[in-house]
Amino acid sequence: ERHLCLIAVPTASPELQLLHSFARLPCRGSDRPALEPYVCHRSGLSRSVAVRWAVAADRPAVAGLLTGLRRAEALLQDLDCYCETSRDLDGASLQALVAQVDGRVVGVLIMEDEQELEYIRGHYNIENFIYFSRHCRKEHARMRHFVLRLPFQHLTKHLLKEAFRLSHKSCLYHRMYPPQRSQEEGCVQPLEAVLTCAVPVRPRRQIIYPLEELGTNIPSRQITEEQAPFGLSLMSRKLSLELKLVVNSRVVVVGASDTALAFLQVLSSCPHLKFNNLTLISTHGFSSDRTREHVGFLSTSHAYSSRDLAQLPLPPCVTTVTGKMLGISRKSKRVRVSGGRTLSYDYLVLCTGLQYQVQMENMSLHVRQPPVSVPHRGGSMLQVPCPTGADLSQPITTSQLQNHARRRYTGPAPSNLLTLNDPEDCRAARAWLCAHFVDGQDNAVVYGNSIDVFTAVETLQELGVQGRRIHVALTVPEAAATCFSDPQVERAVMAALEKAGVQVHHDCLLAHINQGEPQPEPLTAVSFSTSGEPLHLPCGVLLNLSNRGVDSDAFQSITNCFLVFDNRLVISNSFRTSDAAIFGAGPLTKFSLRYHSDEWSHANFSSKEVGGELAAAMLPLLDPTAEGAELPPELERLVPLYHQAKIQALEPLIRSDAGRRRSSSEMQMCSEASPNSRGRLGSTEDGGVGRAEQPQTPSNHPTSADVGGKLPGGYHYLHVTKPSPTNPDAPAASHVALVLVLLLQDEDIVTGEAEAGNYFRLRLDSYRLVEMLTCLSLMPLPVSNYLCLYGKHEQLLGQLTTSYQQALITDLYSFFKQNWCLAIYLDRFSDFEQELQQVPASS
Repeated sequence: ERHLCLIAVPTASPELQLLHSFARLPCRGSDRPALEPYVCHRSGLSRSVAVRWAVAADRPAVAGLLTGLRRAEALLQDLDCYCETSRDLDGASLQALVAQVDGRVVGVLIMEDEQELEYIRGHYNIENFIYFSRHCRKEHARMRHFVLRLPFQHLTKHLLKEAFRLSHKSCLYHRMYPPQRSQEEGCVQPLEAVLTCAVPVRPRRQIIYPLEELGTNIPSRQITEEQAPFGLSLMSRKLSLELKLVVNSRVVVVGASDTALAFLQVLSSCPHLKFNNLTLISTHGFSSDRTREHVGFLSTSHAYSSRDLAQLPLPPCVTTVTGKMLGISRKSKRVRVSGGRTLSYDYLVLCTGLQYQVQMENMSLHVRQPPVSVPHRGGSMLQVPCPTGADLSQPITTSQLQNHARRRYTGPAPSNLLTLNDPEDCRAARAWLCAHFVDGQDNAVVYGNSIDVFTAVETLQELGVQGRRIHVALTVPEAAATCFSDPQVERAVMAALEKAGVQVHHDCLLAHINQGEPQPEPLTAVSFSTSGEPLHLPCGVLLNLSNRGVDSDAFQSITNCFLVFDNRLVISNSFRTSDAAIFGAGPLTKFSLRYHSDEWSHANFSSKEVGGELAAAMLPLLDPTAEGAELPPELERLVPLYHQAKIQALEPLIRSDAGRRRSSSEMQMCSEASPNSRGRLGSTEDGGVGRAEQPQTPSNHPTSADVGGKLPGGYHYLHVTKPSPTNPDAPAASHVALVLVLLLQDEDIVTGEAEAGNYFRLRLDSYRLVEMLTCLSLMPLPVSNYLCLYGKHEQLLGQLTTSYQQALITDLYSFFKQNWCLAIYLDRFSDFEQELQQVPASS
């Protein structure tokens, strides 16, 4: 005479058939135990289960199900509307059903007819799962509320199937809004049971239509109208017959970087898998409003905007832990997080990326050490620039200090020293500047040598800081490189700075804070060594945007657990570290020296694409149905080369995406010459290369029409280029590739002038494919449209070379707004290209 049966299953074991009659007990804390608990109540085994239409007499029983639930009043209000008129207050048709077990109401489902099918079809890849032609309009419904008692959660799929039958529906949609718009959601409890029966639907990249040029040919308003972003899940009759596998392996991801988000996006979007134990450790947590669009200071990679994140199924699938990784115990498989918490893992993924810090030299130190993290306002950690302490009264230059090792700063952090690494830092800096600096007369010193330095200057000017109060201290560039790839762009930006009265100082290295006084609070003066005379500046605020490096806590965590670290976390070509349970990806990592490819690392590629490849590499370990394919022996010593473009942009975001999904491609001998190719580069005994399959990468999504960062002068900047090695003088993948590059020179197509704000430069490679484009405009840029041009052949772009040589193209901005070009911007145009390529082969 027992009422409950409890089973604890190891997280690494596959799901048992017996567990289909059990309900999973969610953990209350952030840590996940080694055993996953499942419970079954005897009432859940009853065979007297029925689904019927709701009646007014069911209201007290339904109200008893809603005790302590959010949005309970909205559910009862919709139930009353259904019982009275079968329509809600806006006139939408409602259907309400209740689930009964042994005559007792244990669940309720309220649906409404889906009125926005055109919007869903145009903005989400719903046709990956259903054919619209086989479903009439009235068969589509939206889930408004769903509540079911815990002992009967395993019956969710069967209850939904019966609801489909009674209501004559075939497709049921569930919308998940971000927390700031949670009032638009219904009462859904348990959400986990619904998501187990549903498949996540990926958003579609949207075309930015030139409405003025299209005239009467503009798309339907139902497609182009802006709506609050939401994640979409689908339940259908056909999908209810398919089994969805549950994966309980504990996967802990450190860092909310673009690489980490792309990795989690792929896992959470798998239609046949349900991950129960995905955990993200992030310094500031996770929010769909984490982007830089509203706060300025930092540039954007166009990987994820706030709209993108709101459309991802991450919040219900991923547990977010706010804090920093402080240590790793490989023996017990635990991660120590700030605040005294620990997290257990089966697989640990390190994607912390790089943080801004300053290369500081010390004449007396010869041991390389990472910079220190000092507690900052709000409990976060601040990378503090460490002065060299050089005697500026002696004739010493920056170049003489560059050959000495770094040292660690252990002093207190001044309150007016602001290091900006993420949107939360930018928001805090913006609030501090508005409260303590903007209305004063002190100087602002922006220290660094990246493109973020210039967008930070523009943000200061937008806040009302006069140009004469701003000093830019540019550090020594690495390998004589600049942050702008085009000299015309650099000249235009420098001219804008000069016109605004901003003073720019070159080859600077921080030597003293407050003339070397032991108490730097507040910071009132900074001194730099330069290539000439020392530079002394009064300073009311110092914005630290100097060279990026590995975070101090991440460095200590990695090295203290004896993972191989050589200025970066060392990984194999399959993302593995020296520990089989720990993976690494993104700019944090570098390839092992045994590949003899020091010029290539994940920092050379699109972080979003790298995250997708990481997920493809780990899925065989997590998916019980996947068969892991080992690399052929000739590829084991090669590093992968990815094909998606590297993006550098500063502009208001109309809509954007970070790339396109592409088909599998061969690893060609001259892979560097073509932006569409993906392969592996390294050393093999015979010097040959093989064939590799291109795994599926994350899809691309539209972003919101928000204002992002701008360069001084009000310029909107976009630079897209193919991945290139860190060392431009590195040898090519093969002698044949080198000969091709020498014989076939690249060609540039340029229109407009940089200082006039209408500059557009497009470069074709030796195969006549677009490999680079640079835009500098005074008008907002349709970024997602222009990203579609990358990798396209010039003949596909309206015989671009011929038209340019015949002087038929005088403005590339207007040229790419023409109606014929809109088809190229469609997210499914690449599928059309693949079909055309298969026609000659089939004939």
